[in-house]
Amino acid sequence: MPKIPDARSREEDDDRKLKSRIVAGKNNSHTAVRLSETDLRNMSEAERKAVMGSMSEAERVKSRTVEAEKIARSRMAEAEKLAAMSNMSGAQRMALPDADKVVHTNRMRMPEGNDFQALAARNAQIVAMANPLYERLNHTWERAEEFFKSRGILAPVSLTYSSDEYGENMLGIQRIGGKWRICTGYFHYQHMDDEISWSPIGDCSVEERSQLLAKLPDLFAALVKSNEEVIPRLERAVIEAEHILNFLSGK
Repeated sequence: MPKIPDARSREEDDDRKLKSRIVAGKNNSHTAVRLSETDLRNMSEAERKAVMGSMSEAERVKSRTVEAEKIARSRMAEAEKLAAMSNMSGAQRMALPDADKVVHTNRMRMPEGNDFQALAARNAQIVAMANPLYERLNHTWERAEEFFKSRGILAPVSLTYSSDEYGENMLGIQRIGGKWRICTGYFHYQHMDDEISWSPIGDCSVEERSQLLAKLPDLFAALVKSNEEVIPRLERAVIEAEHILNFLSGK
């Protein structure tokens, strides 16, 4: 009756095979290098440690480099394939192998035929039209600031142009960096004692700046009202100052 090897015998046999493999690797310097990262992952822990231990540091680095180069080449080939497929017609893509169809469908989803080039051309035309309009929009707000300054700004100005349940959106003329600037801010109902945090109109989105152009007449009306309110306050302050000076000088 044949003897059935026990677990220890099988382990010793595996060790002998592994040692023979390592010796072969030492006798042939290219054998160890040909063991890629994939080969190592498919080995058992004991095999992997033994093989890596038999390789010099230079051989280990070269092994990893070879595997990295394979991965890089594979990814580059896939990218080139996807780029080529983006220029194919629908009929050409239908003639592709199923695996390539899946890659193209899941990763590219480009428009049919020359639609992509047409869309790109349309987008370039739209951007070319938008850029000068953005410049005109910015210039309009700069002109508005200069207009208000030329009419005289005696005190900060503010008005509410919209509101929600939490507070009010404000448009105003405030001093920022020592200069009068058209600004926007938000007044919180729950923080009524806090000052409004103002930001220059240029910091707003294009949509907000476009919509708020319609509020410029209201802002000018608010400026005139604010200037009118300054006069009595200023007059009272001057009269009180004169009385104090007269008293101090004995008049």
